[in-house]
Amino acid sequence: MGRPSIRHANKIYLTTLLLVLLSTPIIQRLDFYHSVLLAEGLLLLPTVIYAYGARMNLRQLLRIQWPGWQLLALSSLAAVFCYVIATCITASTWMIFARLGSAPPMLLPPIDTPQELGVTILVGGLLASVAEEIFFRGYLLRAYEKLGSLPAVILVGLLFGIFHLSLHSLVSTAFLGIIMGYLVFRTDSVLAGIIAHFTNNLLAFLIIYFSRTAANVQPGPFDILPLGLLAFISLFFLSRILTKVERRTFPPEVTAQSHVRGDLWLLVDSWPLLLSFLIFITLAYGELLLVFRP
Repeated sequence: MGRPSIRHANKIYLTTLLLVLLSTPIIQRLDFYHSVLLAEGLLLLPTVIYAYGARMNLRQLLRIQWPGWQLLALSSLAAVFCYVIATCITASTWMIFARLGSAPPMLLPPIDTPQELGVTILVGGLLASVAEEIFFRGYLLRAYEKLGSLPAVILVGLLFGIFHLSLHSLVSTAFLGIIMGYLVFRTDSVLAGIIAHFTNNLLAFLIIYFSRTAANVQPGPFDILPLGLLAFISLFFLSRILTKVERRTFPPEVTAQSHVRGDLWLLVDSWPLLLSFLIFITLAYGELLLVFRP
């Protein structure tokens, strides 16, 4: 099976990041639903153009195959415990920022009615999950597997966190990305990532809907402690679920390919990622300035 080159993957990652970033002024003028539609469309555009131009087999490229109901159920259950852990990480970071200065605002979708909840689940839950998993755990994971399967899972997870361009949610988003990438790798199906991603988003939207005052609550130490205990318990159950996934799967693991062109060419191929990191660092610095503003 032909794989995308790492060079092309790096360029497409940077192109996609710039498309979304440069469209931010337009996205910010739209309501939540149309902004998600535009952002996710821009997310997929470079990948679709590249795959069409290269005449690649999308089914193989994106791992579009049925893993079975049992593995999908395990992936969804893993996402439940991942959500608790990621929420604890984000809340802890948010609390630290709040203690140091001004914490960044929590951007929540407007969910006040059952109708808004349904549309939010469809657009911000299902559509976003499909688009982001196709790009990250579909296209990018295939390309970076030339570095080896597990290094690719970790790298794509980190790129997933950086792509969200938020310092206070970087660790939690990267953690979710790594777990979802691992599920896709073990099941050899992007559907496992989509169902896990959708479960994570669904939980977030349901919690927002059933606790409408969450935006006005600032977590403190006594809120973090029980959440931390719950996250520790969730980590235990998550490890058990991943063990069950491992016992039921036999993925075609890819070993790292030697770079015959040497380290210099590897650096040349990586310049789009270096520029992407620079963009993230610049925005993270701006976020810190808002935290420590007088």
